[in-house]
Amino acid sequence: MNLAIITPIQVELDAVLAKVPAYKEEILEGIRYLHVPFKGLHHSFNLVLQLGGAKNENTALATEKVVRNFMPQAIILCGVAGGVKDVGIGDVVIGNKYYGYDFGKVTSDGFKTRPESGYYSKHLLATAQSVAASAAWRNRCRNNQPCKVIFGAIAAANKVVAATDSEEYRRLKDDFNDTTAVEMEAVGFSQAMHFYPAIPHINIRGISDLLDGKSHADAGGSQELAADNMAAFVLELVYQLKIDHPHEQAPSKFFAPTQSGTMKNVVTSSTISAQGNVHIGDTVNHHYPGNAQPTAMNIVQEQKKAITKLVSQARIEKALEQLSALGTTQDEDFNLEVVSLSQRWAKLQKESRLGLLSTSESTQQNNQIVMALLNLLNQV
Repeated sequence: MNLAIITPIQVELDAVLAKVPAYKEEILEGIRYLHVPFKGLHHSFNLVLQLGGAKNENTALATEKVVRNFMPQAIILCGVAGGVKDVGIGDVVIGNKYYGYDFGKVTSDGFKTRPESGYYSKHLLATAQSVAASAAWRNRCRNNQPCKVIFGAIAAANKVVAATDSEEYRRLKDDFNDTTAVEMEAVGFSQAMHFYPAIPHINIRGISDLLDGKSHADAGGSQELAADNMAAFVLELVYQLKIDHPHEQAPSKFFAPTQSGTMKNVVTSSTISAQGNVHIGDTVNHHYPGNAQPTAMNIVQEQKKAITKLVSQARIEKALEQLSALGTTQDEDFNLEVVSLSQRWAKLQKESRLGLLSTSESTQQNNQIVMALLNLLNQV
């Protein structure tokens, strides 16, 4: 049973890995995934860990990829964050909702907020409440410093807020005054998950600074402390989690269970057979039997992988061109949507060059187009 954990930066991933005995590495579509066997109270999980990268667009793409490749039973975004209200360094914040606080319109009267917002999964929040009510999760911590668990709003934008006298902090206090923590990934994560409403998702953060004096706090080890507490809470949550109605999930791209439950090397959708010990990354010569050729389905899958790679490289125009070529095998509605997306992308590029859009508006439209592109790709 797969469960995905995405961390934006290395110190957060290291904190999770420090609390598990071992992992296996898999490189898939140019992305490094770490597989961790984890036995909980109710299920045996395969934790799929990914270093997603900071900022909303990176997290959106990482989320889309891990869901498409592994179809996890639940997905957790976790890391460190800046504290805004009612928190101290080392505290753990469980996001019950999120804000995209830099979305809006710049007018002659100033910036007018048009927030992006949403909520996290009730089932995971209920499990998190149960974990928070007990001290058991603290047994997984590597420190003895006192801390508390807070449930509250998490705000996100593609910028680090490092001062309470900044315009961004004033906007948080004026327009989002129930914000508990601030980071740079919540919006991208939730926008990606809009397309997978059946998969529970949640955002969990350890507080590493209180905005003012961020650099000094980081130098003093506050990120490591916050990441340690965050990782302890996340793993206890996974340990206690019960999935009432597991959905069908994708098999591993490289491994399949044998009759005895052990693992064997296989290549999906192929007639390859191998003798001896074959490892991921080994070069295998594929000899098609007789005059057989790759199937149309295999060709389409390769085209989809190529388009996904272009998106990961931020080559959206090229990705749209290849999606249009792939559309020759699809219906008219699909092709009309591709044309519409291409027109939206061209308009966005023009308006951005002319300076007609703020950074936040440009980022929002860019994310929306990328998400729509990936959603179309999933329909193929």
